[in-house]
Amino acid sequence: MFEVGAGAFRVTLSEEPPPGLDERRVTVDRPSLDEDRPARYVLVQRASGAPTLLVIGRARPGFACGVHLTQPTGVLFFGCGESICTYDMATGTKLHHDITAYAFHSWSRHDDIVVMSGELEVAGFSLEGVKLWSATVEAPWDYTVTGDRIATIVMGHRVEFGLREGPGDARLVQLRARP
Repeated sequence: MFEVGAGAFRVTLSEEPPPGLDERRVTVDRPSLDEDRPARYVLVQRASGAPTLLVIGRARPGFACGVHLTQPTGVLFFGCGESICTYDMATGTKLHHDITAYAFHSWSRHDDIVVMSGELEVAGFSLEGVKLWSATVEAPWDYTVTGDRIATIVMGHRVEFGLREGPGDARLVQLRARP
């Protein structure tokens, strides 16, 4: 179990369901329908103790689930398995739901952009939970951020673009010549 505070909220990430929680009194979201994978539970509670949201994700073996909390917007970024979601922590309202190819890796905030890295995708989100751009990548890959620029390195092919604008028409995956 992992717990973190964020302003007026407390967020708990666990492999076990929250004990004693009445799911009729809280917004519950199950973004993945893959019941064969292990469940991961994210519970959002007000500092006063009242729960607002329970997200039940399904983890892909070998990959972690992750959350990122933004202040002052109060948006929870959630990734688990192939599911990528954003939620308003105060109301439990889902703001965005998407599927990333194969598996989610991590969230990382750079100024006013939150970057999602997945096994085969990189994407940028606003602090309000709106997806601004996404691009396909191919493993192994990595990225670096300098100021308001992001550079992806996909199998040795480097592409740099604006963190807020995204890659546009630039290909992050270099096409291979046919033999």
